[in-house]
Amino acid sequence: MISGKRIGELMPSLRAISQNLGVSVPSVSKAFQILEREGILSSCGERCRWLIRALPMNPRRKGGMKPEAAAGRTKRLLYLTSLPMNEWLTHSVEVYADIVSVMSSKNWEVVHRVMPFQNAKAPRKIWDEHLDQEAPDVIVVLMGTPVLAAWAVGQTVPTLFLGGDARPHALPTVSVAMSGLVEELVRKLIDLGHRHIVMPLCGRNSSFLDSMKTALQAGIDSRRSSGAVVHALESPYSTPEVLYDVLKKHWRHHRPDAMILLDWREFVTVSSFFRDGRILMPQDISVALLSSDNSMDWYLPRLSHYEFNNMKLAKAVARWAVNVDKDSPSTANVKMGAQWHEGGSIVDRR
Repeated sequence: MISGKRIGELMPSLRAISQNLGVSVPSVSKAFQILEREGILSSCGERCRWLIRALPMNPRRKGGMKPEAAAGRTKRLLYLTSLPMNEWLTHSVEVYADIVSVMSSKNWEVVHRVMPFQNAKAPRKIWDEHLDQEAPDVIVVLMGTPVLAAWAVGQTVPTLFLGGDARPHALPTVSVAMSGLVEELVRKLIDLGHRHIVMPLCGRNSSFLDSMKTALQAGIDSRRSSGAVVHALESPYSTPEVLYDVLKKHWRHHRPDAMILLDWREFVTVSSFFRDGRILMPQDISVALLSSDNSMDWYLPRLSHYEFNNMKLAKAVARWAVNVDKDSPSTANVKMGAQWHEGGSIVDRR
């Protein structure tokens, strides 16, 4: 947007840009502050508007461009999500921002579109319309589903899933090895003396549910002599009320001493359950999250969690997009690890 304007022009309001991009106003404000530090924008004080002080370097001015770029053709990556970007966790938004950054440096255009596919039982005609309208060179799908994979394999545009499940279809995927993190975390907890571990798995599709349960069992099997047990708390639905009720039912018969959660939003409901049940963390129960969110920084004690390398994920997507052979798309799966951050939500019970 800045590249298409002149020095001295005002940018649109933060709210207008947030609505256009489908992100929150604070996210846009943070981006503007970064650009201010780089000398590209300055706050002019006129109703909190921003003034363009300098133009970012245009990659098209650099030498050594590819023939298709020199001919004026910019390649396009279509990024599909099932929900607006501001409804995803911070991690997902940051990965998208990094993909835009990396692909822009390669003279690619990234277009984001919301295409509700998460609960679709069959491919929809509007999906074809999206494809015709955008005419992308490649498609990247955040948390894809088998139904969307079935549609993608019938198209001529190479498609990659950034997380999600393409099975049984052969699509390339880039993802964090969540099952490996679960298995590792179970072992950590058992080695610290925990003997009853629970993991809520509400509203998850069957393939993800099976992989998580297998990982939980693998962690227990590696520490068989400990006598520890794990329980996957299941429900076909995922709402705060459902999660709260699932926890309540389990606590009627058991007293877990450790809990594994997928993300920060689950913890918000879990902490409410702890408050109502007068359950203290970590004295009564240790808690670990498989991902992180900026909002977690405001919670005390600090939550033990894994943190994904967002830029590494983005670069893996970019490598695939730039090098994919349309006549024979890559079906390789890239599984990445994550960094463990010790917090104050886990206690040593040995």
